[in-house]
Formats: sequence, C-alpha cells, structure tokens
Amino acid sequence: FLQDVRRLTPETSGYLGGDRGPEYGLISPANLGHAIQYEARRPTATDPFWWYIGPENWDRSMAFLEARDEPSALAHAQELQARYVVTSEEALPATVMARLHRQDGSALGANPGLDHFRLVAESKPGGLGLGSIFHGSPADAVAYKLFEIMPGAGLEVQAAPGTRVSA
Repeated sequence: FLQDVRRLTPETSGYLGGDRGPEYGLISPANLGHAIQYEARRPTATDPFWWYIGPENWDRSMAFLEARDEPSALAHAQELQARYVVTSEEALPATVMARLHRQDGSALGANPGLDHFRLVAESKPGGLGLGSIFHGSPADAVAYKLFEIMPGAGLEVQAAPGTRVSA
C-alpha cells in the first residue's frame, strides 16, 4: 500500500532536506507515520523522527485524527498544508477519519456526506494493519485507504419539472 501512496502522490521538493520544508503534508495515524516517511517517502507530521515536524504539527495532526466534523478537519488540514490523508481501521468512532475509512465519506443517517475527500487508493482486503496486532481485524477488512483533500465541487442541473436526472 505504501508503494501505491508513493506512486499516486507527487514528490515534494523539500522532503529530504534543503532549506525549505515539503510542499504538502500527508495526515496519517501515528502508528503509521514513520512507515509513510520511510517507504512512501512522503511527509507526515505523525513521525517524531523528522526534524521539521515540531510539537505544534504533531498536535494539529492529532486534532485532525479526532475531528468529528468536516469543517474542523479541513481547518486542521489547512494548518498542516495537508493534501492527502491515510485512514486505518483503528480510527476513533464518530470521527471524520472513521467516516472516511468505513463509508468512504458517504452520507449515513443524519450525517451528510463529506464533500472534500476523494478516495485515491486502498489496501487489499484481508491485509493486516499495524493496529491489528493489538485489536484484531475482520478477515475482509481494508487496512488502509488514501484520500486526497479536494476543494469540492458543485453540480447544477437544469431540467423540466418531473424530469429524472442522475449524476
């Protein structure tokens, strides 16, 4: 999956040194941060081994992981200059991360759909995530998903009353 993350996301010019930081960030569960840095070669603030992260960005990442509504999550993502999110089966219930991972951000009950996240890739069903060591995992579970944070889009359709329209 992390090789897919590397293949499907653009490189960042400041990733491995130089005078400036990476051009964008990737938000992920803390237990996956170093693996993303090492294998996917993409920047995440949940890897405490990298110099540019700092405690403020760690805290912002944790706030995103715990966000329960899309506006809050997007505000934290903007602070982090994040362009991508990796979700996992271990996401806290009722959070944006859980909604992304379990329903791909679709509307469910009274919760409207999440408008600013596009599913890019997911790991193979049945693969074990790092958290499976401690919590177990259903046999057909998808351990990880990669979403891109998008500005959102509106769809306007003009049609005569009673005309069936689909998108």
